[in-house]
Amino acid sequence: MNTHLRRIVISTIIAITAITGFSHLSNAQSFESRAECEAGGRYRCVTRLISRPFAQSATFNKNVIEQMYRGKWVNGQWKSSDIYPGGLAGAIRKQLSKGELVGGVDHVMKGKERLAQLKDILTRKKIGNEVLSTSDLKIATLLHDDLLTSLQTKRNR
Repeated sequence: MNTHLRRIVISTIIAITAITGFSHLSNAQSFESRAECEAGGRYRCVTRLISRPFAQSATFNKNVIEQMYRGKWVNGQWKSSDIYPGGLAGAIRKQLSKGELVGGVDHVMKGKERLAQLKDILTRKKIGNEVLSTSDLKIATLLHDDLLTSLQTKRNR
């Protein structure tokens, strides 16, 4: 497996591990840490949240996550209606790579607003007056990193 692909796989595993709380990976010693991945030189470490994460905090779910992922609850299950995988970050990647608005909406502006909101949440470790759990802070970090990466997408020519 080439180095770039390996780093993407490692980042994905780390993201899934952070969301699910699993810390045990078989053969874990053969994987690099996220810091090693990010320090890897010319290859960028990519973390993308493809499907909507679910936080323990109802406030965090409603005021942040549901604003970043389109969909609705049907019979107790979340049904995504996002056109592009990754919610807001996916729409930003599409907008920036094509140079066109997605659905007539400037997702870059919305992404910058959400990024500022996530930075505030991560700095204060709470949303409003509610202190977030460690797992919710991990989700906030992943959302922040995914948005930041998507906003750095280069346009395809």
